[in-house]
Amino acid sequence: MIGHHQRNGRYDTEDIKRQAAGRWAEILASVAGIDRELLDSQHHPCPKCGGRDRFRLIDSDAGAVYCNQCFSDKNGDGLAAVQWMLGIDFPTALKLVGEYLNVSPASSGSGHAVAPKPKESEQVSSALPDQFDIIRDELQADLLQMFAASKPPITADAAKAAGGIAVNWPKRFTGDSRCIAWPAIDDNNNRRGW
Repeated sequence: MIGHHQRNGRYDTEDIKRQAAGRWAEILASVAGIDRELLDSQHHPCPKCGGRDRFRLIDSDAGAVYCNQCFSDKNGDGLAAVQWMLGIDFPTALKLVGEYLNVSPASSGSGHAVAPKPKESEQVSSALPDQFDIIRDELQADLLQMFAASKPPITADAAKAAGGIAVNWPKRFTGDSRCIAWPAIDDNNNRRGW
C-alpha cells in the first residue's frame, strides 16, 4: 500500500515528489504534453518557445527541465516544469501530478488516505504512454476528422470531447501507424491510463 497525504484539501508536496521520483519523464510526457523524445537529457528544440537546441531535462529524478531562453529560473523540479509548460499555478500542477500518480483525496477528516496497490491491468495502462507518441497538435483535428469520417455517426468534435487523441502506435514503428487513443476511465470518472 502507498500512503497519500492531503492537507486542507491539498496534496502533500513532499509525498507527491517522493512518489514521482524517477518517473518524471513519464509524468512530463503525459501530464505536461512534452514529447518523450525531448526528455533524454540532450539538447532539443524547446516545446514552449520553439527555440532550437535550448531545451533539456537536467534532473530525471526530480523532473527539472531547462530552456536557455524561457525557463532558466525557478525550474528546480517537475512540478515547476508542469506549471511552466501548462501555464498553471502550483496547486493545480500538484493536483494534476497527484491524479496522474493515482493519489486519492482523503475520504475522512484525518488528512490521510491510502490508495490500493494498482491492479496489473492498471499498471499496464499507465505504461502505455511509453508505447506511443502523441501526434503534434496541429495534426490532431485533421486526424480526428478522418477517424470520425470512417465511423459514422461519430464526429471529430465528439471524439475530441471524449478524450480521443491521435497517436503513433507502436512508438518505434517506422510505417504509418496512426490511431486514436482513448482514455481508460474508472467508475469515479478518473482517467487511469490509455
